Amino acid sequence: MDKVLAVGIDVSKASLDVCVLFSKEELHKVYKNNAKGIVKIIKYLNNVGHTNKFRIVMESTGRYHLLAALMLYENSFDVRVINPLIAKRYYSSFVRKVKTDKADPEY
Repeated sequence: MDKVLAVGIDVSKASLDVCVLFSKEELHKVYKNNAKGIVKIIKYLNNVGHTNKFRIVMESTGRYHLLAALMLYENSFDVRVINPLIAKRYYSSFVRKVKTDKADPEY
């Protein structure tokens, strides 16, 4: 496998959807959101990314992200928990809310 660039984890009450972005492909796996599932994630990430450091990003979702963030951090992963409201504002700042035909100047 090639170099891991980043890892994103989508958190819900029951599951953790893990997407690993490599330089040439991406892999997606789903784990249970409990200690056993998180241990499996740690083993998987140690396997695929043992030669390089990478960042893990997950959204803050009530309390459902806490155990995963803590366990990953305790296993020396670079974990970043982001506020979903800030992420939504960042994403929506790239989307124009007006039609281009009336908003663009005529040339």
